[in-house]
Amino acid sequence: MFFKSILIGVFIIISRTSGFVSIKTMQKSTNLQIYINPWNDLSGITQYNQLVQIRSTLQKKTSGFIKIIRTENILPTFLLLMSSGFIMLPNVIQLFKSKSFIVSIITTLLIMSNSMIINDIFDMEIDKINAPTRPLITGELTKIEAVGISSLFIIISELLSINYLNLSSQNIVHIANMIIILYTPIFKRILFIKNLVCSGLISFSTIFPALCIGCTNGNFELLMVLARMILFGSISVEMLYDIKDADGDIQNGINTLPTKYGKQFTYRLICKILTFSILTNTILLSNIYNPTYGIIFFLLQSPMLTRLTDVKNTVFGKKTIKKYGLKTTETLATTLIFLCFLAIH
Repeated sequence: MFFKSILIGVFIIISRTSGFVSIKTMQKSTNLQIYINPWNDLSGITQYNQLVQIRSTLQKKTSGFIKIIRTENILPTFLLLMSSGFIMLPNVIQLFKSKSFIVSIITTLLIMSNSMIINDIFDMEIDKINAPTRPLITGELTKIEAVGISSLFIIISELLSINYLNLSSQNIVHIANMIIILYTPIFKRILFIKNLVCSGLISFSTIFPALCIGCTNGNFELLMVLARMILFGSISVEMLYDIKDADGDIQNGINTLPTKYGKQFTYRLICKILTFSILTNTILLSNIYNPTYGIIFFLLQSPMLTRLTDVKNTVFGKKTIKKYGLKTTETLATTLIFLCFLAIH
């Protein structure tokens, strides 16, 4: 014990002679080592506090950015674009050698992510009721920061299209950027048009890569099956989310099918739209290939109908609707794999 005390005393003397004392923070996760002059301790502590504050701010802003662009949608969108490109050009190596195809994916992801940002900017008052955890409501991002990110996304998407895409594809990018800017303040306020515009934009993204790579083959009918599936599937999910947000929409005077005609009417319409989509695409695939492939498609898509029963049984509970949306993404993924299989046969 005495020997240990001597060692500690020697360490302190040496440390003071050198003029610095090394202090390791209690928070190992920061991996910071602060060197504080013993005659100027307050200065070192202030610097440490500033570093911790900067780190906390960066974490907060990064978290807000991830939430506002809804990163959970990026992978499904990427798979959708890859599938549409593969259907028209069933060669992965050639696809990734195509600059226009890669740019079409990047610009589409930028436009889709930006649509989420713009929607949050215009819907701040509504989100205080419907989605109080959104980053602009919690303060993780400010409105000015969101506008800045949105502007940057528009500039990047426009520059990429001008430099790498053909003229018709450039015009599509221009129109898509205009639509996402006008969607929330104008189209979203119009009954059912909001659903058509949003779903149409998502559906058209399946055709966009094919236009960019300029490749047309015998699989164009198969691509149309994919586009119709995405169109009607997106409309159905959009209408379900309208049911989820009905209370907030009523308070803010927003006209949607659930607020005007009721949740039950909207639910029945969703069932009819999905049934029409699944049956027509099943018939089309049966005609293009054979009835076996049509039946497989029907079996892959039918869970979208059966899961609607759970939504109704929970009286359109928000958690159940959100779960339905996630499960729909899984159904989409398996169907995309099947359609890509058909593209090479």
